[in-house]
Amino acid sequence: MRLEDFLDSILEDEQDYFLYPDTLQLPDRLVAAFKQLYLRGVTKKKELGYTISYNPQNRRIDISDVMYVGRSHSIRMPVHDRDFGNVHCHPGLGHVGGRAAHSPEDLAVFGKVADKPVFIAFVSSGTDTNYAMVCRREISALEMSSVWKFASSKIMQMSTATNDSLQDFFFDHCPVTPRQQLATVGCIRPRSELDRKKEKAYFEKWTGYNSKKRAPRPSGDDAHILEERMYTELKSVTPGFGRHAEQLSLDNMRAFASLCNLGFYRSEAGDASRLARCT
Repeated sequence: MRLEDFLDSILEDEQDYFLYPDTLQLPDRLVAAFKQLYLRGVTKKKELGYTISYNPQNRRIDISDVMYVGRSHSIRMPVHDRDFGNVHCHPGLGHVGGRAAHSPEDLAVFGKVADKPVFIAFVSSGTDTNYAMVCRREISALEMSSVWKFASSKIMQMSTATNDSLQDFFFDHCPVTPRQQLATVGCIRPRSELDRKKEKAYFEKWTGYNSKKRAPRPSGDDAHILEERMYTELKSVTPGFGRHAEQLSLDNMRAFASLCNLGFYRSEAGDASRLARCT
């Protein structure tokens, strides 16, 4: 089903409230914009995004003129009255061989848009890989505070479980020893904890900070950027990390879509414009 036809069927109040089509066909100009967004994200090493609007009079889908810039693995996207959706890229830093779908944190947007007839959160995770999570008001009922409270608690649980799973996989499969990990990745702790003095020594070696020389110690955003950069390098040499992250995201999104009556879609193999529903 063409994306424009899907949007029209909802906005024209057709009685198909219990329908999520098996496929969504994206217009070529939208696919091209998603591809360019992903490539820019890879270059900048950050998640980037646009809001998306639809004009039913001329059946035109437009992305915003403003590009929103996040961090290496997160982004905050605004919501405007005219928006029917948004898109952000997953540059996959350190996720070699993986094309991850939405993160649990990406789902928080549905708490802000549940009163809209429809809202679609797209993720561009490769030049030929797009995802979409579709929320229809009449089906999901997320605008009800009790329903969203339940859904948001599940998102928090999913986020914690995802971070634990990724960290466990990293420490179990990373070819770099725990001591070297700590030397490289600052405050990310291996299971075998080192005492405070050794940790301080490794942190200073990693950052170049030395208290006797009174060099400025990285803090706040600077420390976060350093940590993310080095963690990314270690993930990229961890066999299977990207595939694990992708499968974890797919399992999470399928479960959340089923729980909250959303439609979750993924590009069919080799065709970024045709999204098939994942069940």
